[in-house]
Amino acid sequence: MSLYRFTNSRGRFHWGIAVELLDNGAYVVSDAWQPTEKVSVPASFGYVSFEHNPFVQAEVKHELLPDDTPVAWQDKRVAEVASHLGEGFAEWWAEHGPAIRKELYKTHYKKD
Repeated sequence: MSLYRFTNSRGRFHWGIAVELLDNGAYVVSDAWQPTEKVSVPASFGYVSFEHNPFVQAEVKHELLPDDTPVAWQDKRVAEVASHLGEGFAEWWAEHGPAIRKELYKTHYKKD
């Protein structure tokens, strides 16, 4: 797998780990992101499309980078996933990925 970096139209970026590559996108474990002091996005799991979206007028950038690219991870769960990158990652992800996906997929829901 590889590291993923998303850069928004204002040059702010955040990191993730592409755990499954598809023809036109990837499933990504994304790190926490703080685009401004008042708005933050928790770590999450989801699909990222690399195709141009005609409804998005801003310029954004998707990059897949080598898994040894230095990253200062914000979320300890994502750092744990990143620590297993390299040989044997597919087997590790097959065992641990379902629980991680389930937890991170729901991070945007309000907690009671």
